Amino acid sequence: MPTVTTTHTEPFHVSSALSTLDWVSRGRAGWNVAVSTGEAEARHFGRRPAPTASAAWREAEAVADVVARLWDSWEDDAEIRDAATGRFIDRDKLHHVDFQGPGFSVRGPSIVPRPPQGRPVIAVEATAEPSRETAARHADVVFVRAEHAGDARKVRAVRDDLRRRARDHGRDVAGAGRIVVLASLPVALYAAADAVALADLVGDWYADGVADGFHFRPRDLDRDLALLVDGTVPVLQHRGLLRAFYPGGTLREHLCLPRPANRYARVKETA
Repeated sequence: MPTVTTTHTEPFHVSSALSTLDWVSRGRAGWNVAVSTGEAEARHFGRRPAPTASAAWREAEAVADVVARLWDSWEDDAEIRDAATGRFIDRDKLHHVDFQGPGFSVRGPSIVPRPPQGRPVIAVEATAEPSRETAARHADVVFVRAEHAGDARKVRAVRDDLRRRARDHGRDVAGAGRIVVLASLPVALYAAADAVALADLVGDWYADGVADGFHFRPRDLDRDLALLVDGTVPVLQHRGLLRAFYPGGTLREHLCLPRPANRYARVKETA
């Protein structure tokens, strides 16, 4: 899942690049939304001064909105590909988004057909306050950082806050508007016993409703990844806390997220 900053990247380019990635990967693409608030990054791009965190995330919220609209700007059956008639697309199934954001405007439609997932998975790291509104409005997956076992209450509080905000924005967090909140944990494993201890922590947090799942951050890939795969994973599978296989092929299916309906598609009339 690539991290793409919204601060120094045009929304149309973000949409096109991620659509292409979703097609190439056969529905395995996602987007980790990020912002850039450092002066060094601003000088690197040379487009404008560095914004504050609150201003950058307000812009990110608008970018995430218009990117999703661009993904929807082609209906799923817009492509005809009829060589005999020379018709490639049905123009009636392409839509202008006509979006005006803070410092940018996008007319659309996209130059890439609607992605296989409908919309690639949008992820936001929402531990800090400035990113929470973007996450609540647009994220499918949210990362909440924890540094030790005592952070369970903090992670649960962020999860509850995100769900409340999402409901306030009209999202059905128990249905199509589901948000998957992942506790992002640092991992430093030195022996098989520490690997089992991590499985114990995961089981306790999941049972207590702290998070919907977990994102591990190994400190030493060569050491920790092998212990995770050979130690923690089998224990979690034995306890029924981790799947042994994935029934679907797309990232959305792996995360049990529904394929979004196209907001521009006409409702088909039934006789």
